[in-house]
Amino acid sequence: MSNVASLPPTDIDSQMLKVARAIAVDLHPIREIMSIYGIDQRTLDTWNKHPRFQSYLVSEAEAWNAATNTAERVKLKAAMVMEEFMLKAHGELHDARQGLNHRVELAKLVAKIAGIDGSRAGSGGPGEGGGGFKLVINIGEGRKATKVEAAIPMRTIEHDENDGTDPDNLVTLDY
Repeated sequence: MSNVASLPPTDIDSQMLKVARAIAVDLHPIREIMSIYGIDQRTLDTWNKHPRFQSYLVSEAEAWNAATNTAERVKLKAAMVMEEFMLKAHGELHDARQGLNHRVELAKLVAKIAGIDGSRAGSGGPGEGGGGFKLVINIGEGRKATKVEAAIPMRTIEHDENDGTDPDNLVTLDY
């Protein structure tokens, strides 16, 4: 990977992030980081002038320096691993050569990480205090149930005490 400039822009961007992260964490000397990521001094010099690389470097250094104990650093490293994994997951998810069941399970994992599968606390999904309904349809004996879930946004109904309606009587409330 010595010719980084030939990579698609997204790969250069992810490569910049990885290098900036490695420099910010300062676990290896710069020469070793360059060797690990396959970049030469000229490329690093060019990147050092690039605003995005500088932004990554500052952001990663701030995040690393904010981790004040081992547990926080391990959590940060795990997040870094997951971020890099997401790039690979994207490719796997769209690779038709992969089995459908593999891609479906990967999609479930990615949705869970993103918090869009309704299972994370505070996501506003059904059963999380954000309103919603759950419909289970059993079709035939011994078949797996089909579940449909939908979040219904909370609505506040304003009430004027002088309008003649009773807020405790839903029949008199006008929707």
